[in-house]
Parts: sequence; structure tokens; C-alpha cells
Amino acid sequence: MQASRKSFTSAVSLTVAGLVMATLIVGLSACNTTKGVGEDIEKAGAGLQRSADRNGAD
Repeated sequence: MQASRKSFTSAVSLTVAGLVMATLIVGLSACNTTKGVGEDIEKAGAGLQRSADRNGAD
């Protein structure tokens, strides 16, 4: 029983460590992606503003 519990605890620890590492990797790599999305949204907003200006929206 004791060996089974130790094995389970070890497996859970490895799983948690793996999930933490994966989250950090994805989070750090998303910085450039987030910047790109922000730029895309800014360009879309500028396009909407130009369209509104052309069509007389207030």
C-alpha cells in the first residue's frame, strides 16, 4: 500500500511540474503573438474609423 501511494504521489508531482512548465512555455511564447494581435486590432479599429469618417458617422 505504501509503495502504491508513493508512486501515485510521484506521478502527480511529475504531472503538475509538466503542466507548470508547459504553461510557462506557452505564456512566454505568447508575448509576441499577443503583440501581433494588438497590432491587428489597432489596424482594424483604424479601418473602422476611416469608414465611419467617409460615411458621415459621428
